[in-house]
Amino acid sequence: MFGPTALDDSEWKIGLHELDSTYPEGILVDGINYFRTTDNDCELETNKYLSVLTELRSFGDHDTVKVYEINPYLLDISTTTPANINRATPLFLMHGDLEI
Repeated sequence: MFGPTALDDSEWKIGLHELDSTYPEGILVDGINYFRTTDNDCELETNKYLSVLTELRSFGDHDTVKVYEINPYLLDISTTTPANINRATPLFLMHGDLEI
């Protein structure tokens, strides 16, 4: 999930679904994150095992991410849709763990 991403791209969602199936306990998101979970209601958490496809819902502020159907709420925030490109929707990227 780095760079501008078509959040509702079906191949991408299928890939996340396969990743989550491979790691049913979730993958470790090391560091600070604001993924919304059913337990935290989008409060700050650190070093958390997350189901990536499930937590994608936190970006769209929606309770469900459909793998094989269109998710209009993800299209609304996707930086790759023509409407958002024309609006110059803000994009924040951060990589690495070096503090400067």
